[in-house]
Amino acid sequence: MPGNATTRFDDVALVSVASVLPSRVTTSDDIEDRLAPALHRLKLKPGLLRRVAGVNERRNWADGESSDEATIAAGKQALAEAGVDPSEIGLIINTSVTRKHLEPSVAVRLHHGLGLPSSAIN
Repeated sequence: MPGNATTRFDDVALVSVASVLPSRVTTSDDIEDRLAPALHRLKLKPGLLRRVAGVNERRNWADGESSDEATIAAGKQALAEAGVDPSEIGLIINTSVTRKHLEPSVAVRLHHGLGLPSSAIN
């Protein structure tokens, strides 16, 4: 078969997707307010960040929040919405590049946080 390799699996399904967003919100207006003196000196019109970058807000983890905990919360939410018991999971794929520690990886922390069986691959 030309092109990318194709692998076919049986009895595999993606039945739920969930996310958890950081609670700290910084809007483009917040940033522009802080940059107002410089923007005024440069004669740049308000709304520059939204016009140039197309970004209305950015989110960051507040004190006491972590991406690892949010990953686990989103995983639990997805399992609950799908009605899937953690013992039924055979494979977890986590592609996060955001982590506080070099090791253990986010996938290992997620595996443990969701209570997946040791037979599940991460």
